[in-house]
Amino acid sequence: MFLILKILNKIIGRKNYNRKMNKVNTIIIIFISSLCSFSKVTGQLNLKNISKTLNKNKIAYNISIINTSAKESDSIDKENINSINNIYFEHEKLFIGIKGTGKLYELNSNQIPVRIDNTKFGGDRFGSSDFIYNDTIYSIGGYGFWNITGSIRYYNKATSEWGIFRSNYPLAFANGINANSYFDPKKGELHLIYNDYTPEYIDIPRKGETKCFYQCLNLKTKKWLEKPLIINEKLAKICSDLNFIQSTPTGVLVSSKLSSSILLIDFNKKLLYTLKDSKFTEFVQKKNKIKNGLIYSTDSSLILYDNLSDSLESVNFKRNDVTLTNINLFDRSTLQDIKWSEFLIPILILIIIVLIILFISIYKKYKKTKILIRTDQVYTLDEKKKTINDFIKNLSEIEIQILEVLVRNNWNFMSTSAAEINKKLGTEKKDTKIQNNIRGEVLSNINNKFSVYSSIKEDLINRKKMDFDKRHVEYYVNENLIKKFPKKIFD
Repeated sequence: MFLILKILNKIIGRKNYNRKMNKVNTIIIIFISSLCSFSKVTGQLNLKNISKTLNKNKIAYNISIINTSAKESDSIDKENINSINNIYFEHEKLFIGIKGTGKLYELNSNQIPVRIDNTKFGGDRFGSSDFIYNDTIYSIGGYGFWNITGSIRYYNKATSEWGIFRSNYPLAFANGINANSYFDPKKGELHLIYNDYTPEYIDIPRKGETKCFYQCLNLKTKKWLEKPLIINEKLAKICSDLNFIQSTPTGVLVSSKLSSSILLIDFNKKLLYTLKDSKFTEFVQKKNKIKNGLIYSTDSSLILYDNLSDSLESVNFKRNDVTLTNINLFDRSTLQDIKWSEFLIPILILIIIVLIILFISIYKKYKKTKILIRTDQVYTLDEKKKTINDFIKNLSEIEIQILEVLVRNNWNFMSTSAAEINKKLGTEKKDTKIQNNIRGEVLSNINNKFSVYSSIKEDLINRKKMDFDKRHVEYYVNENLIKKFPKKIFD
């Protein structure tokens, strides 16, 4: 490898060396990785070893088989599997599928694969996205019989058949043909970068200019985004500009024809990072050591299993291994659309709530104002034509002053605090117990005199606990009686 780099140095020339060697290094690493992988394609994977290994971690996502010979068959071997198989693992249960067919096996307690589905015909889903989520095995999209489908298939344990979920968006895709996909088990989302597809049986000239799109399937709701986003043209103009190298716990490693670096796409944060060359080299070297085995993700690490040596290697991608790029993952115009759609409904709901509260507040004030329209008219209290004016003549001077404070505060839609009454009584500097006794006696006298005078059973002055401190009280004039006070009664 170093010899190749030396030769390229002479060909390119020293002036252009620094500018071009990053991209050349990356291409050579991928190229040599492919050659090494090809040279090491040997043998089959032992099912017992796989089961034992996966059960060590308890958690295994996005499992892929590497460096095994492809042995095409309509069934699987009792002891071994190879690269034409899918592996699903959850809650210590191991399932094996045959790619493109829908045929499904479960490893029983005797470590023997047993067929569990009733599929009779296959060949309809090559390049589908296959994974397990919340005890359900999914097989989404895929190519077969001169067409690509967007079916969201799931394995129904009750019927041993594959069923489909109806969705909201017509999206036909197949990995390796018009799409690359990444499954996020933590969020329960399938992320897809794709180009539009025209079935092979339709004779339509291809458009000169195409876009590379992004979609996301929420497996909880079984809904795609209402509108796809457009991938930034600096990253990919068409889907084939991108190569998904490896799924990781935080995203997917990709190479782009438009970038000299290996990139990490974090779909959840909608961010794009560059991966250190040294970290990518470490990953490639560890992968190339494996004669035949597995690569899978746990919650925090990427695990590489070598079947022949029955050993495990781990690769951890840390914060200092990646650098945030200044390239937006999506085209700005579509990103703004999705942001507006996310925030528009909550904003509208908030505006409606504020308007309702405002309307209620204004209406209450209007209602009180109508009730408290005061004139110089003298109102009678009962059928005997007794009036508030005559009642006040029976009060002492201090009682009239206290009642005036209460009434004027009511007219201004306010209650009267105990402190304000104490100040009017001249007891604000006395002991609290004395204040309470004097204030209570004066207010009680006013209520008693009003009851005797009017024969009305309701108190003229009421009390309530303050909202912010229940230990304190405030006073107000009875709402039914306040309107009986003429405008100039205290003038």
